[in-house]
Order: sequence, then C-alpha cells, then structure tokens
Amino acid sequence: MTECAPDQDSRVDEEPWLDRILTQSRCVPRIPPCEDDTDVSIPYPVPILPEHVPTQLEQFVSFLVLYAIAVTFISLILPRPIFCKLWQIAFPFMPDRLGDDDGKDYNSAKERKKLDRWHEKRKAKLRKQYPEIHGKKLDYVTHSYEDNDGGGWLYINLYFTDGKNFSMDFSMNNPAIVPRVIEYGDMSTGDYKNIRTYYHKEED
Repeated sequence: MTECAPDQDSRVDEEPWLDRILTQSRCVPRIPPCEDDTDVSIPYPVPILPEHVPTQLEQFVSFLVLYAIAVTFISLILPRPIFCKLWQIAFPFMPDRLGDDDGKDYNSAKERKKLDRWHEKRKAKLRKQYPEIHGKKLDYVTHSYEDNDGGGWLYINLYFTDGKNFSMDFSMNNPAIVPRVIEYGDMSTGDYKNIRTYYHKEED
C-alpha cells in the first residue's frame, strides 16, 4: 500500500501524532492488480440463499399455537369477570358455560321442585327395599373382617333397640366386594332367629 501525501490544509501547529491520524484517514487503499486475470473480488452484498417458505397449513398451525399462548397469558393476568366478557365478545357463538350443561338453571324454584320430587321418589323406592328396618331406632353397629387365603369376609350388623338385627355379609375373594348374604332377624332372646332373607348368593 502506498502512503498518502499529507493534506496541504493541515495546520503546522498540530501535533505529529494527530497529523499522522488525519493523514491516514484520508488515504484511499488501493489493491495492487493481480498478475493473472483471475477475479478475486467478493460480491457485495453477499447473495442470501432462498429460505424455506412455510405452507398455508404450517402458517395456520403456528397461528393457533401463538393464539393459544396469548389467550392463556391474558387469562392469567386479567381478572376472571373481565376475561369472561372479552371471551364472549371474541366468541359470541360459544355457550356461556362449557361442559355437560343442558342450559337449565337448577337454582330456580321450578328446577328445585323437580329435584325434590326426584329425591322423594328415590327415597321411597329405597324404603321399600328393606321395609322391616324402616322407622326403627338404631342401637349400635358392628363390623368384622375374616381373612382367608386369597380372600376374606366382611360382616356388618345393625342392631336396633327392639332386639332386631340387620346383617350384611360380603366376600372379598373377588376383584370387588360382592354381597353374599343380607338377612333380617331377631336377637332379643340372645339366640339369632332369621326372619327374612333378602339376598343370598352361593360361593362360586
């Protein structure tokens, strides 16, 4: 590289190091020509290779993912009433409540009466299942467990104040607890006397 001549307009009273910096800043670098005709110049700007253009499906999926992230972030920041109002404005076709909702207001007097009638029918049906113990005063309850190889038995007894007894026996040698015997008897004399057998299933 050839050195540049000092600027004629430079002041004489400037410092030598400052004069040298100013002189070098005005130099135009020159690249000596190559002996052969080979072009070693680098094109500028450098050409950019073509990138992958996303398809419409990829753009749509990306939009849904970003939208879901944005909605989740907004739901964590905004209060719930404000978020619900914005959700109804953005999606007016969506129901007010999500899930297994049939649109009924179960807190209304009409729906409460329907539920009360349904419960009364259910309780009347259950009272008829074991009518002998309906209305009796319970004295105490006992339960015991008998463990056998590979299973066992669970015994539950309800004792009433008039000496009657309601017993339920369950076998536990199955994947689930299976009722085997459900009986109603008299224990007032100290010895058990069977009055009625509601259910009895022999072991397999």
